[in-house]
Amino acid sequence: MDCSLEILSPTHIGNGNKLNNWNYSYDEKQKILKVYDFDKVVQSLKDDKQRLSQLISSIKRNPHYQDLTNFLKPDIKPLYTLNVSGSLKRRGKDGNLEFKEVWEFIKVNNNPYIPGSEIKGAIRTAILYNMLKNNESLKQELLKGLKKLFEDLKKLQDEREREKEKKKLKSRAQQILEELENKVFSDGSKDGKKDFMRFISVSDTKPKNPEEALYVCDIKIINTSRSFFDPHELLKVRQKFEFRLDILWDDLYRNYIVKEFNFKSFEDIQAVCNEFANDLINHEIEFFSKNVYGKEKVDIKKVVDFYKGLKEKSKNGFLLRLGKHQGFLSLTVNLIVKHSDENLFKSIYPLLVHRGYGNNPAKSRKLTFNDEPLGWVLVSY
Repeated sequence: MDCSLEILSPTHIGNGNKLNNWNYSYDEKQKILKVYDFDKVVQSLKDDKQRLSQLISSIKRNPHYQDLTNFLKPDIKPLYTLNVSGSLKRRGKDGNLEFKEVWEFIKVNNNPYIPGSEIKGAIRTAILYNMLKNNESLKQELLKGLKKLFEDLKKLQDEREREKEKKKLKSRAQQILEELENKVFSDGSKDGKKDFMRFISVSDTKPKNPEEALYVCDIKIINTSRSFFDPHELLKVRQKFEFRLDILWDDLYRNYIVKEFNFKSFEDIQAVCNEFANDLINHEIEFFSKNVYGKEKVDIKKVVDFYKGLKEKSKNGFLLRLGKHQGFLSLTVNLIVKHSDENLFKSIYPLLVHRGYGNNPAKSRKLTFNDEPLGWVLVSY
């Protein structure tokens, strides 16, 4: 089935690499970033020994205070050019302006695309959430497991032992979730060949021109005690990508399906993804409608209005949240526990997240420099 994926909010899917100041030139006045192949820049200077020596010396003496601008010859062309929202400079510890590193978007031949595995992983999370929320047996198993973790922790008398166990709590909660995941997708089997998601085929999207699809924007962390801006290559809102989603349905695969698994058509997937998205949207509206602590100011109305508008978008397909800045454990466990057992949630939640102000648990959020939530897309066919 041919599908379209529309970017509803800036989205980053990284390749794990960063562009440093020796990979780019930055025009702060025009807010333009040009990305270069560093090896080709060096190669172009082989007959200009003085400038090559200056480049090497600058990298050694002042590694963060210059970019490639003064070392580029006219015949060197950038790999691609992007607009910048925010700034690529900040004050270093010594008070001087230094260049930031930029998190790269995943690309093929310098053209950004969205991996099918990223789309499929988001669908998988939505299905798991649906099964844990609506299957009473699985939900009670989750709650019982988390409750036991908390009760075992309370039994420890030694303070050092208790603190040691607290640090392990998040990974143990993750283990409980993984065991339930095996029950949902392969009837308890750990054999990957029997995992139903193998039979949902999602292709990579077609790549796009970077100048058309990407821009660079600072991402800020809110609800923390420190000010932090981290530039990323992001997909622009309203960009559309094409891909294929197929369910390879026949008797062979039917044998692997657990009885309660009812996600066998595009419409089933659409319903379950939108259910998860709707619960997550309500959760985010609740969070942003309360006081947001931290050093960064946020246009709360802008953020809340965005989330309210998302619900209307779901009429035209299904919503997913993709990319970096998503917390798998918090998206599933915390939402379900909060709605199912308020007392357990109040007990376990502070132990699964970092400490915020004083002794209060705090879940940080990341927004763009312009107060936009991250990673929301709409899939339609």
